[in-house]
Amino acid sequence: MADMNISVARLWRLAPWSGNPLMRPSDRLESLSILFVALVLAMLVPLAGAVGTSTYSGLSDASRQVSQTNRQVPAVLLGDAPSPQARGTGMYDRARAEWSVDGTPRTGLIHVDGEIQVGRTVDIWIDPEGNYTEAPSTGAENAFGAVGAALMFWAFGSAGCVLVLLAVHSLANRYRLRCWQREWDTVGQTRGWSLN
Repeated sequence: MADMNISVARLWRLAPWSGNPLMRPSDRLESLSILFVALVLAMLVPLAGAVGTSTYSGLSDASRQVSQTNRQVPAVLLGDAPSPQARGTGMYDRARAEWSVDGTPRTGLIHVDGEIQVGRTVDIWIDPEGNYTEAPSTGAENAFGAVGAALMFWAFGSAGCVLVLLAVHSLANRYRLRCWQREWDTVGQTRGWSLN
């Protein structure tokens, strides 16, 4: 507990409003920048939450609109994709399939989750023209995208704050080194100082 009190006292003495006569203007500027960055970091949390909420709303609206304009139809698998280059690289494979749009047969490549068996029926999503399209994103996918957007916003904001702190620290150190160098250059040249 005593160590914590000493640490708090040290931090208080480094505050920009400290009356410590040994604090240089560059020290005060650096302390002020730390306080400013801490304030900005605290504000980034609710802002990141707002970005996540806005992203989730946008993704949910887009999914709802896709669900209203597109529809699901059954499709019969005709076989594997014609070439290895056409196969998917993720968790889905592509296969040729046939589906019907208002009595007109359509064929094309679709994403298939699971084993590709000729004659297997799967449900696919088609757009208003009857072309195969991706399924609308689910609530979980929208939530994942929203969390990702919020984390990215917070990460970029935090990185910017750290860069500002590093820049201020670097400039303050350069200024202090220049001041010290000027003082060393005057050693021995001032009356009353002798190097002998």
